[in-house]
Amino acid sequence: MRNGVPILLDAAHNPAGARALASHLQDIGWSGVTLLFGAMHDKDIDGMLVPLAHACERIICTTAPSPRAIAADELAVIAGRYVPAIEIVPNMTDALGRAIEHRAPIVGAGSIFLIGPLRDILR
Repeated sequence: MRNGVPILLDAAHNPAGARALASHLQDIGWSGVTLLFGAMHDKDIDGMLVPLAHACERIICTTAPSPRAIAADELAVIAGRYVPAIEIVPNMTDALGRAIEHRAPIVGAGSIFLIGPLRDILR
């Protein structure tokens, strides 16, 4: 939790992980979430976003700190196929701050390279 906003971090870095996370979100009654999403270029991004999109009101696309990461603006093109409210915030710390501003539950997902640093920021 940050500034009264609940935050859930789950790498969900493949379609199976994303399906499991989407199921968990349904089980705990989270909908209308802000998805803070960053992924590697070589991952099945569509396969991850399809199950997660049902729980999302918006997706904030960011760039995970890895040379393999897909750039936030490229990620936004893909994410826009599934959720109309897309924001591009390349810097991960700024993206987290922007997500908190929405005051909706936040789910960070898409890459272990994203989740580890986010966890450090939240500590």
